[in-house]
Amino acid sequence: MRIIYLSTDPDNSPFSNKGAGVHIREMTRAWEKLGHSVRIITTAGEEKRDNVWFFPPIRKKWLGKDFSRILTQLKILPFLIKNVSLFKPSLIYERYDFYSFAGVIVARLFHIPHFLEINAPLRWGPRRRFDFPSLVLLAEKIIFSLTSCLILTTGNLKVYLSPSHREKAEVIPDGADEELFHPCPPDTELREKLKIKDGEKVVGFVGSLSPRQGLEMLLDVLPDDCTLLVVGEGRERKKLEEKSKGKKVIFTGPVSHREIPRYISIMDLCILPDMSIYSSPVKLFEYMAMGKAILAPRKGQIKDFFEKSGELFLFTPRDKEEMETSIRKLLKDDSLRSKLGSEARQRFLREFTWKKLGERVLQLLDTLKESHGRR
Repeated sequence: MRIIYLSTDPDNSPFSNKGAGVHIREMTRAWEKLGHSVRIITTAGEEKRDNVWFFPPIRKKWLGKDFSRILTQLKILPFLIKNVSLFKPSLIYERYDFYSFAGVIVARLFHIPHFLEINAPLRWGPRRRFDFPSLVLLAEKIIFSLTSCLILTTGNLKVYLSPSHREKAEVIPDGADEELFHPCPPDTELREKLKIKDGEKVVGFVGSLSPRQGLEMLLDVLPDDCTLLVVGEGRERKKLEEKSKGKKVIFTGPVSHREIPRYISIMDLCILPDMSIYSSPVKLFEYMAMGKAILAPRKGQIKDFFEKSGELFLFTPRDKEEMETSIRKLLKDDSLRSKLGSEARQRFLREFTWKKLGERVLQLLDTLKESHGRR
């Protein structure tokens, strides 16, 4: 089978270390491992790869975000038509962005199934400024109506959809690469490089340093007898560094995705201090893949997937006292951390490898074709 993965968000490069870039690379790699041929078409990141086709977006400040995106969609239409004509895909799988109508139009022209992946409620996002909200809403309704299937990375995104659109929605979360992320001994060389003392416990966080991650709250309750390892970069870094003065906190700055397992390996406890209820954190599944004990808030996707099964240690969201008590309990109890880590790893292998998630997408495609065949 041949698949086109389309991403027309000019800010989400498939080569970045952000969650969006990881998702694009890993999902397409999973399909390739399953024996399928994949072509990525993107408007972000000019780096050339064998299966990546770059189309330059229109970036004109005087046009504004709305018209720049609309004109990019109009301009990319002939490019998509040519690619579909030559590549002959069985599926166009697209990561949703504002005004991303070109993919679904081309899919309709060629009678190809079109799957639209929604990772966040873009229209509600505080950082997503646009000039014509009514036009955004109209375009979104049309695109959601025309697509064959809506892939949601978390069930909480269903509230973002109208009742008619929910009928075609399926939840497929993010995942992790079991070959890159797997249980391994702590990287002693890295511990020495970071000047972490022998026997000292390490609480770890991987991700962007943004307000929604809850790192300020974590710094408020961090026990004095452990080190906090923060792996990642973001606009909150200076503020967090100021707040962490006098505490044992290490900020690594940006780390390539392939190096992240080394850092997770030296963490005794992995933590998600906070998250958006619409988030499907890639780092969560990477922690699970490495068999680490995980402390996370009882909210959103985490509550839906793990509250009853118990592979994660959960606390009441934004409850500082409970977070601190939970950290202390887990750091003191080696056997509990080992048990949680082992159970998390087994659950990950059953449900959250990229290969499993890629298979689920293709199963949806088979189901769609069967239902159309019966009509």
